[in-house]
Amino acid sequence: MQIAIDVLKSLPLLQTLSDEQLKSAGEWLGAHKVDTNEVIVKQGSPSNGIFIILQGQFKIVTFDIEDQECGLLFIGEKSFVGELSILDDIPSSATVIASQPSWVLRIPQNIARTFLETNPKFASQIMRRLAQALRSTNEKVMMLSVKSQWRVYYFLRSLGARQGMQIIGKLPTHQTIASMVNLSRETVTRNLKQLQQMGVIQLGVLNGEKVFIIEAEQKIQFENRSPANC
Repeated sequence: MQIAIDVLKSLPLLQTLSDEQLKSAGEWLGAHKVDTNEVIVKQGSPSNGIFIILQGQFKIVTFDIEDQECGLLFIGEKSFVGELSILDDIPSSATVIASQPSWVLRIPQNIARTFLETNPKFASQIMRRLAQALRSTNEKVMMLSVKSQWRVYYFLRSLGARQGMQIIGKLPTHQTIASMVNLSRETVTRNLKQLQQMGVIQLGVLNGEKVFIIEAEQKIQFENRSPANC
């Protein structure tokens, strides 16, 4: 699949490359269609490159000793994964799974390492990605420290995009939310109903998709309240 240069230039990581490098990208940049639940990076295995999300969405999860899934975060279009193994040659500490049909671009490991060593702008994008991952980890720790209702609330806040005075996002399935906040699906369903009754979250349909709506400033108002533990 040949990708137009204008499309490549819209991706932050590839914006760091010269026009000449992008023109020759067809020689080393692979494009792949990925089905729902397909794995592109597996925990415990080395990554074979950096994967850029061209279209779609992925979730990053870990599996414990009992093979129970623990969700970390979602990543969407224009983001990328697999950079850690490029930096340290250590097998991946997490699994990356498609949560919907997607398209990804793969920069092979040797090419990615060359760009890291010779292109400061490319390396800077990698550092930004690592900083974002660290912040997300900190937010995850904070989320898991609160009562179950607020786990769902904080997770949806982190997933949505701010539009004016509201945070709006596509509502994942209850099972997906459960895996990301370490709760049962039944608890997530119950907590969403409670949050709606409290007026904290609104659920609706936008362009044929289920969405959630949160008032952007209500974090300050609700943060110190203590909803009933579930």
